[in-house]
Order: sequence, then C-alpha cells, then structure tokens
Amino acid sequence: MSKPTIISCALHDYIEIACLYGNQLKLELKNQKTLEGKAIGVVTSPDKKEYLLLESE
Repeated sequence: MSKPTIISCALHDYIEIACLYGNQLKLELKNQKTLEGKAIGVVTSPDKKEYLLLESE
C-alpha cells in the first residue's frame, strides 16, 4: 500500500472554494486516468481520510 499524499493547505482551500461555487473540474490521477465533474463537497471518513465528491454523468 502506498503512502498517502498530503496536499497543501492552500490547495485544500482551492478545493473548498471549487465546491462552494460548484466548479467543473478535470482531475488527472496518478494512474494517468482523468475524471471530470462538478465539485460538490469534501467528506471525511471515520478514519480521518478526506474525499472530494464529484457529480458526473
């Protein structure tokens, strides 16, 4: 299992703003796949991991 990547506080703030305004995002993952969708929120799991929620087709 790979070590999780911690994002900077500034990037986290940009993600929160994208969710606030419902911006369309295009994410490039480490495996070179891309995801596109409307940013709708960030959720925290019981084990304190955070996830970006995207609304897509």
